[in-house]
Amino acid sequence: MKTFKNLQEELAGLDKHVDDLLKHFNKIGAKERTKYTFVKSVGPKYIKILVDKPSKSVHAFIDKNTGLMYKPASFNAPAKGARFDLKNSAHLSFVYKNFDVYGSYLYKR
Repeated sequence: MKTFKNLQEELAGLDKHVDDLLKHFNKIGAKERTKYTFVKSVGPKYIKILVDKPSKSVHAFIDKNTGLMYKPASFNAPAKGARFDLKNSAHLSFVYKNFDVYGSYLYKR
């Protein structure tokens, strides 16, 4: 059984992954013809990755408890079925390698 301390450590690790992803996303977004800026918004259950510029939209949802990444279904809800587990190094590597500002890597194949 996980203790409160273990959960806090997992969340801190997840938060670092999300911050590193945002840096990577912004680095690639800055290279686009239309400059894309990504920010995070933390809610009670999900961390929203938002495209802040050129217009505000949701790029992805990340479950704060499990580290699962979802494609957005709407501005307030993720689509059913997790796309990636950010605690899994193979999934994380895939996200870094295949990221694009349009979110095409989030579609199920």
